[in-house]
Amino acid sequence: MSITLFDQLMNGATGYRAHYSVSVEVGEEFNRRLVDAIAPMIVCCEQLYSDKFTHIFCESSLLGSFSKFWYPK
Repeated sequence: MSITLFDQLMNGATGYRAHYSVSVEVGEEFNRRLVDAIAPMIVCCEQLYSDKFTHIFCESSLLGSFSKFWYPK
């Protein structure tokens, strides 16, 4: 992900933080849509995590009801 794309996603007028600034509920809904869209792609790429944990663990961790989309620096 490029720096510009990341900045737009997290800080843009229609980005992650903007949704939470409207309300926690709107932010949580946006977060859920992101998680539901991106997590399945990560789960399918077992080469990213198979040396650390199982497919089932990855899937349950990423698709849990309290999962948050967040990109650490």
